[in-house]
Amino acid sequence: MGVVETIVGAMHIAHQTFAANGIHSRPLAELLLELDDENYLSPSDRQDVIEKSAALAQVCVSWAPSISADHLSETLPLERAGRRCS
Repeated sequence: MGVVETIVGAMHIAHQTFAANGIHSRPLAELLLELDDENYLSPSDRQDVIEKSAALAQVCVSWAPSISADHLSETLPLERAGRRCS
């Protein structure tokens, strides 16, 4: 069980560091919350991750480009990767 706590702690530090540098990753936040399962993060840290993830989801929806179904891709070219919502 100590291993999961260590992983959650490291992921939380990474999440905070990324956010402080303007890098936002919803998959990281979702995995962090899933692994935490309300056991390791403090309530305020957990709420912070939830709020940042929710805010990012709203930004992603408003940013989403109109792409036809025949052009959908899971990857973006390197020049657009920095603007990707993840």
